[in-house]
Amino acid sequence: MSAVSRTAASLSGRRLSVGMASLHDGLMRFGERPHAPVAVLLALSALLLLTGLGWSGLNSWDEGAYAVVARGILRSGDVVHLRLGDEPYMNKPPLYMIVTAGIFALFGISEFTARLPAALFGCLTVVMSFVLFRRLFGGGVAWVGSLLLLSHMHVLSVARYGRMETLVAFLILLACWAAVRCREDGRHLYLSAAATALAVLTKGAMGLMAGPLVGVLLLGDKRARAALTWPRVLLAAALFLCIAVPWFALEYRAYGQRYLDVFVGEQLIRRVSTSLHNANPPPWWFYLRHMTVSYVAFWGPLIPLGMLFAARRAWHTREGRWVFLAVATWLPLLAFSLLIKTKYSWYIFLAYPAAAACVSLWLASWRPRYASARSALMALSLLTMVGSLLTLPAGRHSIPELSRAISAKVPAGEALYADYMETPALLFYLDRPVTVFDPLDKAAIVPPPRAHVVLATKRLNAFAWQRTVEVLARSPEHLLVRMADE
Repeated sequence: MSAVSRTAASLSGRRLSVGMASLHDGLMRFGERPHAPVAVLLALSALLLLTGLGWSGLNSWDEGAYAVVARGILRSGDVVHLRLGDEPYMNKPPLYMIVTAGIFALFGISEFTARLPAALFGCLTVVMSFVLFRRLFGGGVAWVGSLLLLSHMHVLSVARYGRMETLVAFLILLACWAAVRCREDGRHLYLSAAATALAVLTKGAMGLMAGPLVGVLLLGDKRARAALTWPRVLLAAALFLCIAVPWFALEYRAYGQRYLDVFVGEQLIRRVSTSLHNANPPPWWFYLRHMTVSYVAFWGPLIPLGMLFAARRAWHTREGRWVFLAVATWLPLLAFSLLIKTKYSWYIFLAYPAAAACVSLWLASWRPRYASARSALMALSLLTMVGSLLTLPAGRHSIPELSRAISAKVPAGEALYADYMETPALLFYLDRPVTVFDPLDKAAIVPPPRAHVVLATKRLNAFAWQRTVEVLARSPEHLLVRMADE
C-alpha cells in the first residue's frame, strides 16, 4: 500500500471514529430542542407501531376477547355490563374496550382497528415518557431514552398487540407528569388523580401502581409539597373515587357474589397466589430475562446496570426525581417477579419507560473516552428500529382461515363447540354462538354425537379419550372435527 493510500485510509478511519463518537452527543443536542423531538417521536413511533398492524389474524385469548367485547359495546350501547358472546364479561374493567368500541364506530371492525388503540397509546406512551423525563432530567437524556424504548422488540411487540398495557402505562405516566407539574400549579393534582382513576378503570389493581409513584414525586419536592393543601388533597381524592368506584359498584349490584368471585377471586387473588395455565411456575428472573436477553434490544443487557445506577444515585442524593426513577423500575420488577405467581411477559411493559431512562442517564455519565462505544450502541439501536419493520408484521394466525371453513361446513343453526382458549377469536370471526368446553377436563361438557368441535391441533390426542372424531378441516394450528356417532 502506498503512502497516499495509507494516509487516505487513516483519515477515513478517523472521520468514521469522530462520526461514531458524535452520534450520541448529536442525539442529546437534538433532544434539547423545544418541539421537534415530540413531532419526530410521534412520526417514528407511528411508523413502527402502525405498519402492517392488521396483516395477521387476531389471537386468542386477550386480543380476540377485547375485540368481541368492544363489538358488543358498539351494538348494545351498554358500557357498564360487558359481554363476551352470550356470557357476562367480568374479567376486566371497561375503559380499554370502550375506547376500542369508539375506534370501531369511527373506522369499522377489523384486525387493524382492533389493535389500533394499543398501538396509538403505545405512541402516546413513548411521547409521554419523553415529556416526563425531560422535565425531570433534561431533553437530551429523555430523547435518547425514548429512542432506546422504541428499539426494544418486546416493547414494540406488546404495543402492536391488542392488549391494554399501553393504555395503563400512558395513564400512569400522565399521572406522574401531572404530579411533577404540581410544583408550578397545585391544580395539576386533579389531573393526576383523574389519570390514576382511569388507569384503575383500565386494568384494576395494576392501575393503582400510579399511587406510590405519584406519592414519591409529590413528597420528594418541596414546592410540590407546598401545593398539597388539605382542601386540594381531599378534592383530588373525591375526584378519584367518583371516577373509579361507580363501575365496580354497578357490577357488584348486577352480579353480586359472582362478580367478586370472578374479578377479585380469579383475576386478582388466584393470579397472585397461583400460576395460571402453568403447572410449573416460571422462575423469579422471568421478567428480567425478558427485559435483557429474550428479545432483540442491544441496550437490554444494560438495564440491570442502569437500574443499579439509578438506585445508587437515589441513595446518595435523596432527590425526589432519582427516588422516583428507582421506584418506577424496581417496584414493578420486584412486585411482578416475587409477589405475583402468574407471570405473563407483557406485565413488565410498565417498567420499560423508566428502565430506558435509567440506561440513558447511565450512558450520559460515561467518560468521554467511551464516546464511540456509547454512539455504537445508539447506532445499533437505530438499526433495530429499521429491522423491526421487516419482522413485526410477519406471522399469521390460523383462526381466520379455519373460520372460513367453519362457515362453509357448519350450518348457522347448528351448535359449535370450541376449546376455551380458542373461543374469543372464533367469536370475533364467526359472529355466532360458540359453546365453550375444556377438552382436558373429563368432568366438563362433552359435545354430543355428530357435534362440530374446534380444537388446537396439539390437543387432539388429549381429546381422543372422549370419542372418535372425523377431521373436516385443518389450518396450521387448529382443527375442525365432527364427533362420531355413539
